[in-house]
Amino acid sequence: MREEQRGAGERVEENPPWCHVGGGVLHLLLQVREEPVGSAEESFALVGEVPEERSLHQAGSLRNVRDGRAVVAVFGEQVESRGLQAQLRIRLPSWHAPIVPDDSLCYRRDDSLCHREGDVRAVQIDEFGGPEVLRFVETDAPAPGAGRILVEVRACGMNPADWVVREGALGGPLPQGTGFEIAGVVAALGEGVETAAVGDSVFGVLNFGGATAGAAQFVLLEHWGAVPDGMSFEQAAAIPMIAETAVRVIEEVGLAEGHTVFLNGGSGAVGQLATQIAVQRGAHVIVTSGEAKDALMHELGAKVTRYGQGLEQRVRDLAPQGVDRVVDMGPGGVLPTLIAIAGDPSHVLTITDFENAARFGVRSSGREGTVVRLGAPQMVADAVAAGSLNVPVWRIEPWEKIAEVQDDIKCGRARGKTVLRVSA
Repeated sequence: MREEQRGAGERVEENPPWCHVGGGVLHLLLQVREEPVGSAEESFALVGEVPEERSLHQAGSLRNVRDGRAVVAVFGEQVESRGLQAQLRIRLPSWHAPIVPDDSLCYRRDDSLCHREGDVRAVQIDEFGGPEVLRFVETDAPAPGAGRILVEVRACGMNPADWVVREGALGGPLPQGTGFEIAGVVAALGEGVETAAVGDSVFGVLNFGGATAGAAQFVLLEHWGAVPDGMSFEQAAAIPMIAETAVRVIEEVGLAEGHTVFLNGGSGAVGQLATQIAVQRGAHVIVTSGEAKDALMHELGAKVTRYGQGLEQRVRDLAPQGVDRVVDMGPGGVLPTLIAIAGDPSHVLTITDFENAARFGVRSSGREGTVVRLGAPQMVADAVAAGSLNVPVWRIEPWEKIAEVQDDIKCGRARGKTVLRVSA
């Protein structure tokens, strides 16, 4: 907490909208709706703790209610069981209207948030199918377990994986969430977390198969990075998945300085970043691309060819000395051609054609057993902030347009990375 002076002799504490007081503390999440009719600078003291010998039924007040949310934390070592029902009378400024009633509030004796059922919006699917199965639901706010953080989502990146999961390619129980990379603000900490603080700007990747994912107001992260100073949430949310994938394929295919690598389907977001990383590591890059991205891929340092019949010869014409490694990022069905280009199936890696990989003796990456490069998103974000790598955001949309965005990605209408702006 930071203290600041307000007038002669008056000391006011500035508290974050989420307050964590430490071990043995009981947390309450109180949502409020801001309806200002006066000065937003008016201050109100935050009740931080109640002495052990006093009742939990304490009168208190809130101040600096920002982003429409505040947390009241009360000291309650005397509480011996979870789920204690108690009343905490809170004085709110007249222009704040409570969303949840203050006459029946649940406290927990751990460090998880208390909430009412149905206080968080999220996008779910309860059946596999097209974009029409996406729906907004009201669900519970997740509680951060040991080693995890709760993040209030500000932006969510969209990827081909979103429609693949939505259509059921990976199966799993329903309902499921969608959106697997986010950026936002730390709202609460799980036990043992020392590398983040409430209020930090962070970004990260979520696992597939959960009941909610990144397209939600609040999510849990097990691994995260710090958003570099000056970087927007939208830019940060565009990085995690493509950064991890691009770094992973470059490392797994065994690319070395002086190698020539062919990226089939390499003009997409992952391929664009992989091209930049490969060039920086001293490799020569050839990609397949549609005409619309020719100039961009040349600018990133790649030679460009087209898809379709005659691909092997066109690549050989661009690399008469031969191709050392091949990464398949395309729609699939061309592994025999890629093996011919590389000269050895062990020099080919696919992240898309899982069905045929084993049949042709080609390695695949991205499914069960993949070693995730946890440090890649932070490395790439720092490089983007420094200007040495570029991860362009082509389109930013409100998350209410999620169905349209996913359909555009699947149908090839998206010409770059799309990020959803998540709002309350």
